[in-house]
Amino acid sequence: MATIEELQAKVEAAAGKVEKIKGTIEKHKASAAKKLKALSKYGVTFENLKEKREEYRGTNTSWELFEVKGKLEDAVSAGKRLKEAESILENWKSKLAMKQEE
Repeated sequence: MATIEELQAKVEAAAGKVEKIKGTIEKHKASAAKKLKALSKYGVTFENLKEKREEYRGTNTSWELFEVKGKLEDAVSAGKRLKEAESILENWKSKLAMKQEE
């Protein structure tokens, strides 16, 4: 059985991972927002992104639109990893709490 110190180290590591993933999500969102702002001159908004991708298919703007889509998908993917990491963190916290009660 793990010691309290080992469990605390696991909790700290898991908390660090959660924070890192949160930072990654923010970076992806900020990058997507920056790219969308640059594309606003073409009338592109978050709401009409899909329609504009079709409208600009085969142009240089099309690539930029796909980059926005990719960043948004990366943020969603990181969100899934975040939920998993938060679950792991809670698991370590509960194990630590049980050990401290002993």
